[in-house]
Amino acid sequence: TGGGQGILLPPAYKLYEFYYQMLIMTIILTILAYFIKRSSFGYALSSIKDDEDAARSFGINTFLYKMAVLSISGFFLGIIGGLYAEFLTYIDPYVAFADIPLLVAILSTIMGGLGEVSGPIFGSLIYVPLMEYLWISFPYIYLIILGLSLVIIIRFMPNGILTHIAKIQNKLASYQIKEK
Repeated sequence: TGGGQGILLPPAYKLYEFYYQMLIMTIILTILAYFIKRSSFGYALSSIKDDEDAARSFGINTFLYKMAVLSISGFFLGIIGGLYAEFLTYIDPYVAFADIPLLVAILSTIMGGLGEVSGPIFGSLIYVPLMEYLWISFPYIYLIILGLSLVIIIRFMPNGILTHIAKIQNKLASYQIKEK
């Protein structure tokens, strides 16, 4: 693969194809995550997340479940990475292990809501345009602003914006019921 120099791929100027491929992968992964979360597999994973020793004591093979999740996520990340490399037409270690895409994924997930299927999607709909705006407006300090936004969200909305919005909706609904 060219080692540290990377590898050039044949150029394929098909932006629409890349967009639709990623859209299809997003839909597939969202549906898969929805069904996994509501299945016995998802409940086992949730119990492992909450207390691994307790899950093991109830007979859940935690190693097997962790390996299954690692395999599923690795499979889909490999497909997405291949599509991304084809889109860039060049891949090297710096591009493959860049920190900004990882930071965007983590911050979008945290912003939207951890543990929710729609959380990362909602978070990315807010975070990515915000990041692009800050990158254009404040090119030298946008990473500092994004880091501060992460600290503020973790401090004041640790479960994400969706959970915070749901709490507000519940308060408004209970206020309207009391008003009647």
